[in-house]
Amino acid sequence: MSDEGDEGELSGTRTKVDEAPESSEEPAGPRTQPRPPTEPPGKRSRRAAEAPPLASTAPREMPPAAPRSEKPLPNERMAERLRERVLAGKRDEVPKAQARDTRDRWERTFDWIGAHGAPWATALLALGILILFSGVFRGETLGDDLTFHMAEAARLSDCIRQGDWDFWNPSANSGYASAYYYQVVPQLASAIPAAIFGHFLFWFQLSLVTPLVVMPIATYRGARLMGAKPWQAFSAAICVAFISGASRWGGGADGTFYVGLYTQTWALSFFPLALGHSVRWLRDGRGLAPSIAWGALVFLCHPFAGISLYLAIGFGLAVHLAMPLFRLYGSQLALLGISTLLFALNLIYLVTERIPAEGKPQEELVRWLYLVPVIMLAALIARLIWNIVRNPDAGHSTEAVEVLAPIGRLLVLALCLLVATMPGWITVIIDRDGFGGFPHRVADEVGPGYKELMDWQLKGWILDNQRPMVLSWMLPIVALFARRTRIQHWLWTPAFVFALLLAVGPHAPKTADDLLPAVRFLGAMQTVLAMAVGIGVYAIAEWLWNLEEGGRSARLAQWSFSVFVCAFAVGIILLLWLGSDTSFLMRFGFRLYGGAIEDPDTVRLVLTLKALVLATYGARKAFDGLASVFGIRTAVSAIIAVLLVVMILPGSSAITTRVRVLEDYGYRDELMTVNHILEKQPPGRKQVGPGCENHWWNLLSYVYVRRPSLLQMGGGGLQASPNYDFVWSVRDFHKLAWVFDTPYFVFERSNVNQPEGETIGTTEHYEVRRHRTNGLVVPVQITGILPGGPIRSGSPTREAAINWLKSDLPYKDHVLAYDGFGGPGSAPDATVIRAFRQDSPGDEADILAEVEVRQPSTFIARESWHPRWHAYIDGVEVPIRRVTPDFPAIDVPMGNHVLAFRFERPWWAHAAWLAWPGVAFLAFLATRLLAKRRAC
Repeated sequence: MSDEGDEGELSGTRTKVDEAPESSEEPAGPRTQPRPPTEPPGKRSRRAAEAPPLASTAPREMPPAAPRSEKPLPNERMAERLRERVLAGKRDEVPKAQARDTRDRWERTFDWIGAHGAPWATALLALGILILFSGVFRGETLGDDLTFHMAEAARLSDCIRQGDWDFWNPSANSGYASAYYYQVVPQLASAIPAAIFGHFLFWFQLSLVTPLVVMPIATYRGARLMGAKPWQAFSAAICVAFISGASRWGGGADGTFYVGLYTQTWALSFFPLALGHSVRWLRDGRGLAPSIAWGALVFLCHPFAGISLYLAIGFGLAVHLAMPLFRLYGSQLALLGISTLLFALNLIYLVTERIPAEGKPQEELVRWLYLVPVIMLAALIARLIWNIVRNPDAGHSTEAVEVLAPIGRLLVLALCLLVATMPGWITVIIDRDGFGGFPHRVADEVGPGYKELMDWQLKGWILDNQRPMVLSWMLPIVALFARRTRIQHWLWTPAFVFALLLAVGPHAPKTADDLLPAVRFLGAMQTVLAMAVGIGVYAIAEWLWNLEEGGRSARLAQWSFSVFVCAFAVGIILLLWLGSDTSFLMRFGFRLYGGAIEDPDTVRLVLTLKALVLATYGARKAFDGLASVFGIRTAVSAIIAVLLVVMILPGSSAITTRVRVLEDYGYRDELMTVNHILEKQPPGRKQVGPGCENHWWNLLSYVYVRRPSLLQMGGGGLQASPNYDFVWSVRDFHKLAWVFDTPYFVFERSNVNQPEGETIGTTEHYEVRRHRTNGLVVPVQITGILPGGPIRSGSPTREAAINWLKSDLPYKDHVLAYDGFGGPGSAPDATVIRAFRQDSPGDEADILAEVEVRQPSTFIARESWHPRWHAYIDGVEVPIRRVTPDFPAIDVPMGNHVLAFRFERPWWAHAAWLAWPGVAFLAFLATRLLAKRRAC
């Protein structure tokens, strides 16, 4: 309706009111007609209420009408206001008469679901995820790092209960500073309620399943913030929730239950929410405070996920600003040429690398990995050609691009995040000498490389492990057919960047302390890819659903469905002839014919003929059935239903089977018996031997009976303890027992030739022995000085210290001092009366010892050195030395003394945690103030 038409209609209404008779000479009977619709309903009801009740139905005389005044009548004022609204372009504010709703109950229900059902569907999805992962409540969950984080959370809970805010953790690797470097936020999720209410196991299990339940909710909210429609956001949420990868370093259930990436799971669960807030801030200038709060939370849960988030934000903004340039003919032609060249190269490799190689099985001959880039590049080429053909004005784009404001917002966000994440990096910089780093990475942490990554994608190991490859094969379809939105480039760009980093990972140099293993980008890549697929699939389905009958797009959809059927058949044929005789399709073929056909090539030929016949029939039927828009809608509904069923049912089975607990392995009762044996012994660490070398044997002894272990191969104990490198590099159980005060040794009895010792307990399959040690605090002689320089894995200093540990000097209590911590000394002449650890709330010491010194001697505490250790002799603080392997030591004069070692966290390490909420709050106040000033 045009503005002119609106004005005419409203003017006509006003004319009728003006021409109405002002009085009537004939008496009027009782009023039976309603008042004009232009009179406000509230005034009509008020007049009706004020009117006296009718005494009878007899006609009566109406009072004469009052003379017309200059003031407009109510209906006239209403008409004028409506006309002004229409002329101002506010057609949607024009009240319309209430039409009778002719829809039935089913139609109204589905209309309500379409308008309001997406958040409720997301809530039901989260509830379903909780049910799928409810197996974690059956016991101690599988996943190495899960038990390491579990032990650290138990220690944090004890410290909170006791009021020990220094959080020194003696549970493994000769002790380390908990909550000092990073990753403490997820552990506090169970430590705090356990300190208050008890029942630690339940709270840890709840904290383990919580991020998996939060993930679809955070994905939905993040997608909505980026600009997705409600059901688009739900589609993204369901795809992220059912990611099923094969790598133990992935997100969701993959990393959680394969290797126990507890803190990474927490970080990735909030990753979409932080990305959504950041995109809204960069693009629209709204939501700086939540961008800081959620972005800092991701970093503090796991720094690598925070780095992934910042890369996604930075590269996403760069592409966002360059989008108008990509729409130009020159840019698209250049990209088309590059894509065509890459397509040709990958196609050549796909064909030529099928040459047989000696000594390799047949299934290794086909270089399937090149098929993935061939398909993706083909989709990109088709999309570029489509864009060039359909946009004849692309070469003359004059769209203005706002560059300075988004870049300025990015700088503001980066600066705020740098300050807000201070607790995760300031201690690493200031107290780096106490940071152990990552001296020994697992081989596959460097990243898969290009070929292996493509192989993962082809086999569905990135998104669709152990189920049909729904998400994997939807990637090229979404890339080809999904309509451009305000969202997709914020997802596709980081996905490409993460894939590139995974591809170059094995060839990239190591950083200091090996802090950036490339494979950790996998979880973030899975997340953004799943979001892109979910949003793209819904966009395609919505576009098909709303096609006009007989239009060009409807005919295109008709042909596309038919071509898709043919392409699917061609793909099946390629898989048959390029695959091995043991592939899934060949096994299906042999099973289909019940062994009647034994020759593999004959099976291939028969299956090929069937595929061609079915493709011809299916393409014809699809073409005929999709001639109307209702046929297209039926096909869309059927395809979406099939995709959901195929993804959810096998996907649920795939991810729930990863939830295994200790009870499933049949030795929990014996493990707990061994823990009770250890609980009754004098203080001292324990180490595990053959048959017990897993995370449950390692650290459940600390979780349940507070018996420290020697080795922890993940979590905070790995990166925060400088002694991890020594314990891992020298696997001599007897020597490690002497050096690290580890008298107890647990092993499976079927493994003979274990280090001799006193047997203190046995079960049906396991034995506990005690080795000889000389205590927690001992006198030593410093016989030399280590080379100067950096103290990290692979450095001359560390190599010299490890060579010392491999020698016989540790048995003689001869140690080496680190450069800058004093020189050699004389042989000790002293006795330790007693030494022990204790709880250390307030100013209490962590380690105490009573000693008798006959000649000045040097004493060491067999606890990891850290720059924040303080030592006291009879209450007077003395300097601390650093000796091999990496222990604190002090020089003690003659006499009887009380030695105290106390780990004291500096005040600024506590104060740094105020930066996270403080910066977000200040950003909130600043943005509110600016908004008020602009409104004035």
